[in-house]
Amino acid sequence: MKRILLLAASALLLTGCLAEVQPSQQPEPTPTPLDFTQPAQRTLADLPGVLEVMVNQEPLNQSSDVEPSEPEYWVVTLGVTMADVATAEEVAQAAAATLTYSEQNAVPGQWTAGIGFELIDTEPDDDLPAQDRSGFPVYPEGVDVQAFMAIKGAPGVQSVLVGSDIPFVTVGAASDLQAVQRLLNGSPLWQEGGRLWAELGRVRLTELPESLTPAGYELIIAASIAFPAAQFWLEAPTTGNGWPQLFVDQVSVDEAPAVAAALDGSVVAAPYDVNYFIRAIGPDGAIDTAGVLGSN
Repeated sequence: MKRILLLAASALLLTGCLAEVQPSQQPEPTPTPLDFTQPAQRTLADLPGVLEVMVNQEPLNQSSDVEPSEPEYWVVTLGVTMADVATAEEVAQAAAATLTYSEQNAVPGQWTAGIGFELIDTEPDDDLPAQDRSGFPVYPEGVDVQAFMAIKGAPGVQSVLVGSDIPFVTVGAASDLQAVQRLLNGSPLWQEGGRLWAELGRVRLTELPESLTPAGYELIIAASIAFPAAQFWLEAPTTGNGWPQLFVDQVSVDEAPAVAAALDGSVVAAPYDVNYFIRAIGPDGAIDTAGVLGSN
């Protein structure tokens, strides 16, 4: 009788043990494959000055059955957003880490990476939009980070954007243009020229190497300050053949001769003639004035 009870007790104990271990013997669920967002955030998000790390992945062949962590199947865009007050050293550290991470994971031609800066509302009490976003590429090609930060931190500069086209710099007031333009002339970021805007695009200067002399730019900037309601757009093709031309509008019929006199000046404005065109709207329609920058 004791032997039967012992056998029964052993059977119950074994059954209980099997019941306890059985769930652990079931197959583990297949983990969800990770894309590059999580490892990029682990690598970059805690660096000083970094606010956000974003990864966008698009399948190379529009297939939904590809491994998210295999870069050869994806077109990847990696963006690191810095605080607007991040120091040059913090930005350089983040750019170097982003480059290293990209070089370790990227498939050339399918991966781009860059640094951007948070948008700041410079006039929170007004209806003006936040300033333009600043940023620069890191991979596959980068920029001189110290040169970029020197421009971004210059008085009057609101944003600096370096991308696939020539650089684009915006300043708040036309009165800041001259100092910023001189800084850009000596910057490695401006070797191929760039676009310089002031006052929400009222003054637009497309600058290309050797297209105008410093005196030529000073003539335009001085005129834009003297006539604050007028638009001054120095246009130039950034590809192919062509030369700069200056277009001025939003002036009165009475102002047009004075604007022309300011642009004529008495300086060498360019290696060749740069024409200007002034349009004033009178009671009978448009009145156009043309001349050559710095011709007198």
